[in-house]
Amino acid sequence: MAPKAAYFDELVERNTLTNFRDTAKMLGKHQKQFINWLLERRFIYRDSRGAIKPRAAYANTYFTIKDNRQGYPQTLITPNGRSAFQLLLGDEEVSA
Repeated sequence: MAPKAAYFDELVERNTLTNFRDTAKMLGKHQKQFINWLLERRFIYRDSRGAIKPRAAYANTYFTIKDNRQGYPQTLITPNGRSAFQLLLGDEEVSA
């Protein structure tokens, strides 16, 4: 039963994770604008190859890294991350 449970948990988790483009759309932002906002506030950084990586402090709460279909690591945003970014973006728009 354990292998089935682990597979199901992975499948459910994968469906709740979103990439930067989809998250930006959910938040009503352009992808580039959203990524730049995350970079400026130091939630993420670009590695030497230009790939987006989460800062260690946010790695397991706001972001997770999974292998994509081609086998390369991809940074995805968790439901907690989406909620936090929605609140932060809303606060900035009000105060701006």
